[in-house]
Amino acid sequence: MLQGRERCSARNRPIVLCATPMSKPAHPNISARQQCCFCRELATGLMPPTFHRHTPVRARMIERNELFAVLPSVSPLSVGHIMLVPNRHVRGVSQLASDERLELIAAASTYASQLRRHSEAVAVFEHGIGADLQGGCGIDHAHVHLVPSTRRNIAEARTQILLDYDEASRYELTSFLDSTPSADSYLWFGGSDGPVTAVRCDSIPSQYLRRTLAELTESAWDWHRLSGWPEFEATLSTMRSDGRFGATTGS
Repeated sequence: MLQGRERCSARNRPIVLCATPMSKPAHPNISARQQCCFCRELATGLMPPTFHRHTPVRARMIERNELFAVLPSVSPLSVGHIMLVPNRHVRGVSQLASDERLELIAAASTYASQLRRHSEAVAVFEHGIGADLQGGCGIDHAHVHLVPSTRRNIAEARTQILLDYDEASRYELTSFLDSTPSADSYLWFGGSDGPVTAVRCDSIPSQYLRRTLAELTESAWDWHRLSGWPEFEATLSTMRSDGRFGATTGS
C-alpha cells in the first residue's frame, strides 16, 4: 500500500508498465501488435515459451468469440482468476467501440456469476493505459481481471483505493468508460455488479490493483514471479469442465 507522503503523491508518480520477460525489446519499426505477447498468443493459441518450464499446459484459452478471449491468469490471486482479453489490440477497454464495451461488460457479469458458484464474491477490475502513452515494452493490451474473493476484501480494497487516490469516486461502469478519453489512463475496481470505484490518473503504479487485493490475504501479487501454477491449472480445469465455459483449444 502507499504510505504517508508516498500515498499523497500517488498521482504524481509515473506509470511503470508491466515489463514482461517474454516480450522482445520495443523497436520503432515493429508494430505494437507484433510486440504484444497477448496478440501473439491470440494469433497462435499458444502460451509464451517462457511459461513452458513451469507447466505442461501449452494452450490456456478457455473460450473465445469475435470480440474477446477468456484466459486463466498467470500467477493467479486465487483459483478461478481469469481475464477477458479483447482480440483487438487496445490499451484499455475505454478504447473499444461503445457496442464492444457493452458486450465485454455484459460478458464479465456473466462470467462473474459463473465464478460465484465457487466463491462468495468476485472482484472485477482493470488498469487501462492511455493510448498516447509512450515507452515501456510491457503488457499494454487491455485485459479485465475477474478474481474470486470475499465481500469484505472487495469492500476493503475499495476503501484503500479511495485513500490512495483523492480523486477516486464511485461510478456506473459504462458511464465512466464512455466518458474516459482514449488518451487517459485509469483504473476501476468493483464487485460483479453495482457501481465501481474508479479514477482517471497518469500515475498508477504497475500491478497496483493486483497488489491492493492480494495484500488483504497476504498472498503473492507480482505476476512476474510466475508462481501459483497449481492454482493456474486448477482454474483451467475447473473452467473448462464448467457447463458455461467451452475450450476452443486443447492443452
